[in-house]
Amino acid sequence: MLPQKNSFSTFISVSLSLLIIGVAGVGFYTYNSLNKVIDQLSHESNPNLNLIVLKDIMVSITGIENDMESFMLTGDETYQNRFDQRISDAEMFLDSLKEMNQDDSDFLRYTDSLNSLISQKVHILNEQKGLTNYNISGSINDLAQKLDTIPVDLPSDKPKNDSIDQLSIQNNETLSESDTTQSTNNEEAKKKKGFWKGFISIFSKNKDSEEDEAESLTESDTTNPIAEKANFSNDSTLIVQKTLEYKKKLQNELIQLQNKTQLIHADIRQRELELAQNQQIIQSKIIDLLTYMEEREVDKIKLRNYNAQIIAEETNDQVLAFSMLTIMLLVATGYVVYSYMEKNKAYQKILSTATEDAKNLARAKEQFLANMSHEIRTPMNAISGFTHQLLKTELSESQREHLDIIHRSSDHLLHILNDVLDFSKLQANKLILENMPYDLHQLMNDAVQLMLHKADEKDISINYYAENIPHYVKGDPYRFKQIMINLVSNSIKFTEQGNVNIHLSIRKKYRSNELQLVVEDTGIGIPKDQQSRIMMEFEQAGSSSDHKGTGLGLSITKKLVELHNGKMKLDSEEGKGTKVTIHLPYTEVDELPETPARSDVKLDLSDTNILIADDEPFNIKLLTTVLDQRGAKWVACKDGKEAIEQLQQNPFDLAILDLKMPHFSGMEVAQKLRSSSGPNHGIPLIALTATVIREDIDQCIQHGFDHVLRKPFDELELFSVMESELNVQPREKPFKIDTTSHDDQMYDLSDLKELGDDAFVIDMLETFLNSSEPGIKNIQHLFENKNWEGLADEAHKIVAPARYLGATAVVSQLKALELEARKENPKITSKELRIVQKTLSELNRELGKYLVKAQV
Repeated sequence: MLPQKNSFSTFISVSLSLLIIGVAGVGFYTYNSLNKVIDQLSHESNPNLNLIVLKDIMVSITGIENDMESFMLTGDETYQNRFDQRISDAEMFLDSLKEMNQDDSDFLRYTDSLNSLISQKVHILNEQKGLTNYNISGSINDLAQKLDTIPVDLPSDKPKNDSIDQLSIQNNETLSESDTTQSTNNEEAKKKKGFWKGFISIFSKNKDSEEDEAESLTESDTTNPIAEKANFSNDSTLIVQKTLEYKKKLQNELIQLQNKTQLIHADIRQRELELAQNQQIIQSKIIDLLTYMEEREVDKIKLRNYNAQIIAEETNDQVLAFSMLTIMLLVATGYVVYSYMEKNKAYQKILSTATEDAKNLARAKEQFLANMSHEIRTPMNAISGFTHQLLKTELSESQREHLDIIHRSSDHLLHILNDVLDFSKLQANKLILENMPYDLHQLMNDAVQLMLHKADEKDISINYYAENIPHYVKGDPYRFKQIMINLVSNSIKFTEQGNVNIHLSIRKKYRSNELQLVVEDTGIGIPKDQQSRIMMEFEQAGSSSDHKGTGLGLSITKKLVELHNGKMKLDSEEGKGTKVTIHLPYTEVDELPETPARSDVKLDLSDTNILIADDEPFNIKLLTTVLDQRGAKWVACKDGKEAIEQLQQNPFDLAILDLKMPHFSGMEVAQKLRSSSGPNHGIPLIALTATVIREDIDQCIQHGFDHVLRKPFDELELFSVMESELNVQPREKPFKIDTTSHDDQMYDLSDLKELGDDAFVIDMLETFLNSSEPGIKNIQHLFENKNWEGLADEAHKIVAPARYLGATAVVSQLKALELEARKENPKITSKELRIVQKTLSELNRELGKYLVKAQV
């Protein structure tokens, strides 16, 4: 009986599956066919733009020819302007055709041909316009008649003296104006000479040679006209002969010019005939091409109509098949639903009992995890905190080794407990996100600082870059920081060498904005077959992994991202590294409530040349962006070798160098620069490093650096350092402690509360008070003994725990005191030391008041 039921169920299932597939297939094809018909009808209801544009082109071509003919007949510039406008219209219509028919290669080819023909037609019309009548025959005849009327005989009825004077004047006219003693007769002679010279210069081709002959002749004839009166008759005859010769030459050249004019007229008429024939040929080609293109568009319309008719007929058949299959599917579905409803009643009771048992088990597990994590978390936080404090004191090698093992083990266990507790809350949907304004820049800097120590232990660099992110946002700062720490910690754990890059940016959307957090490492990567389950509970990359952990980090991170209504994406390649991308929605706020704005450094770098050297593009981009805001001129180098070349060749006012670079490290660059005699020998040098420990600071100072900044650097701190170094001698500047209040509150325990409960916070405060009070006395004692190294170390011990307390004023003053004490010639005065001691004592008093209230 059971085999029959199974075979019947199989038959029903197969039948329903086939019916569903058939209905879906037929419905899909029917839907596509209907869409095609509708699209075809919609397309046909619209006018054919190609035909309209082709008509417009024909009108423009006709107008081009008419306007040019009108212009050539009347010379009215209005027709010329209309001619140019119609050419522009035709070009616009051709561009429209190309844009509307980009997918039709044949049509584009025809359009290009049409464009070429129109260009040829316009060229011919312009050439016709340029052919002007070369008609100067009348002017030449007039000149010839005037030439015949010119007298060539000399007057003979005047006295001898007058004749001699007249001959002198005429001789002087042949030369230049050499004799200015004559008056009225001289002026008339000059006018006559000027007319002949102008006439000869226009028509004579041998002007220069003839003038030379005339000048030589007159020079020989007019050497001394008054003294040689006996030669007067011979000179007069010679002048008459020359005049006749010039007149004859001019008449001959006028005849030649008339012949050339007739030849030019013939050439122009021949060219006009050729242009007219070419224009008719091109016009015929244009009309034929336009007619063919119009017929082609009409054929396409007919073809579309025919295809639409075929599709409509096929759609009718498909609709009928779809209706029949739908009816069969409904009948079969009704039978199956009725059959399974009867069976479902029997299964409901069993399922209800199993569900209740599962809920009870989940509640028991949740309660156990919450209780266990909460009970162990408080002492473990205390153990971790005190171990961290002890490691800062003077210890033997064995003690330090044992404490280091305790410290790492306690941190590891605490991390596991935090993961388990958060995971239990997330599973129970009891984790509620806060919605409060917070400083996004400060949060990211704090998160990176927390991870620097772990990265330093494995000699891994952490590179953080923020791109145009808002300063203040509204959300849950603690959970966002947890997401950030989980991702970076996971990257450090699975990276043995290389670096971890953190990139925070924004993505603008239509209705909301998102923060995009990218954490990328150069670690072992994740195999393709394990990426699908790596974000599941208690999973790691490989079951035999040597890396310890619960496997909850990415799972918790994913659930927190989902709780923010965000998205998480994993990209990894085995052996090359992993990239995790987070998208979280955010709301930007203008400022934090009751928080004064930070003072900015007024620094103008418009006339400053700065060299930047870093092998990470993100760091280069960040530095150049910051410097551009102040108008600085900069040169970026990607390694130490390029930095040395730039420093040896070009002058700079300041250099910012990364310590770890290819070819030459930042310290090597500084050492070479200080030992050289180049133009940048004494410029200020600022070092950038991911870790700032005593050894690194000492080495930087020894190699010639003036300041050391920690990555990620604070923009105000960078500008403050640059302000102190530029235009002054840094080592001659007196040391001063900043007494400006950094905040209305002396401390901020929000970060500390995030790490543990109230008992843990109280333990940490008591530890700080117990260590800072002796520290104040030790600083005074070391100052009196001029033990600057010890003073710097003592200040450094207090800075680290003060950061966790949010005591910005104390941290700033102690850090300044530490950096000054590490210089070769510290300029610390008792006055500055009293300011630091006073601020630290005020902080201790405030913390003591807090402890009294908390323990009541």
